[in-house]
Amino acid sequence: MKLKKDPILQTDNYVTIFNTCKDALVNQKMIAIIGAPGYGKTTALGSFKKEFQENTVIIKAQKSMSPKIFFSTILNIYGDEKYTSTMNLNRCIYNAAELFNSEQYNKLLIIDEAGKFSPPMLEYMHEFRDLTLFSTGIVLAGVDYFKSNLEHWTEQNRVGIPEVYSRINSWQCLKAPTIREIAAIVKSYGIEDEGFVRAHRHVNDYRILVNRIKDYLMLLDLEKQLEKENSKKNKSESKSKLEITSVTA
Repeated sequence: MKLKKDPILQTDNYVTIFNTCKDALVNQKMIAIIGAPGYGKTTALGSFKKEFQENTVIIKAQKSMSPKIFFSTILNIYGDEKYTSTMNLNRCIYNAAELFNSEQYNKLLIIDEAGKFSPPMLEYMHEFRDLTLFSTGIVLAGVDYFKSNLEHWTEQNRVGIPEVYSRINSWQCLKAPTIREIAAIVKSYGIEDEGFVRAHRHVNDYRILVNRIKDYLMLLDLEKQLEKENSKKNKSESKSKLEITSVTA
């Protein structure tokens, strides 16, 4: 079965993320968005990027990504400046900031999976934030432990972390899917089975829900194929019997 492109519904989380990104972009704020995996962060951030392509840069943080690689990635995506091992970290950060500051319109840097940032990486984000304070909004999106880690490191007075924490203008906390949203998502895939909706009304992860929907649709398609094959087989057998009867007669 060839599945269609996943429909995108404007859930409460979707609207919250979209509006948060717009607020950060327009008012050059640094805002954090936190929520469990499967709450729709990546999907909504990608949709915002599509609508505001010229203004927005998205980078997905990786645990193995060094600060130098991170800022070089910004240079590569936005400024088409290739990574070079000879450029020191300070120059990478400065050049990346200059790219954002050189535009006539506001820019937005979205960092997905920001919870993977280590304390040193956050220190360098503090440096970048100060360099782009009047030109760039920053959205840090991650799971719940992103906030708890920052609070813990702030209490420990880890170098640079209290400064980063104080620069985050606000925190947006996402919520689990509602029953209404689950029903709407199921219906958007063309499923009218109320039993399926009831069986999944407590799913708290959009990703899991969509995977189960796709499994259900594939099962339906398989059943239809089997019915078609059986019907074809029965017709063939009936035809053979008629031919045998005709010959006997």
